[in-house]
Amino acid sequence: MRPALLIIPQLNGSIDQTAYLADCINKVMEEGFMPLNPDVYEQYITMDFEDYVEKTLPMAEAVFFFIDFGIDARMMGVWLKIENKESIRNRILTEDPEKYANTLPGILKEVSEKTGFSLDILKSKSRKRELVDARFVYFIRATEHTKEKPGKIAMLVKRDHASVWHGLKQADVKEIQVLYHKCFREDYALQPNI
Repeated sequence: MRPALLIIPQLNGSIDQTAYLADCINKVMEEGFMPLNPDVYEQYITMDFEDYVEKTLPMAEAVFFFIDFGIDARMMGVWLKIENKESIRNRILTEDPEKYANTLPGILKEVSEKTGFSLDILKSKSRKRELVDARFVYFIRATEHTKEKPGKIAMLVKRDHASVWHGLKQADVKEIQVLYHKCFREDYALQPNI
């Protein structure tokens, strides 16, 4: 079996973490992978989550993210580490594909596909007008469809929270409204939940 890193969010007390983890492990094994998960070993090793990921990532052929209960900061950190590594496939597993569409990585991927800018270009330092406008569309969409804070929204495109605030202020600019409508075939009513 091929090794795969399995990443699940930290769960609250209302969900049986052991049962959920067992289900996730079974799904990964059904796909022909041997799951490596820090939660399985946490009581046997003295390594924290980040150290575990750092040491096991070079061995993994794939990383499976289970997002049925959201994406937490730990998961986002792993996502940012592997997103540009060609040698590692990443897979999002959820019972509800709509959940991925309403996560920051899902929204950014959709903006990338609809604007024609690659993820690498969206994260670049370039300040070309069309590219900045595409980032603003991502900021608006992320603000509307997630409850994430500006710093976390910005982190995915290698910006800071001030960039998100600036992008939201530009939401009334006609070019931004036209691009948003072109991407999502809908008008937006900006209702920040930040």
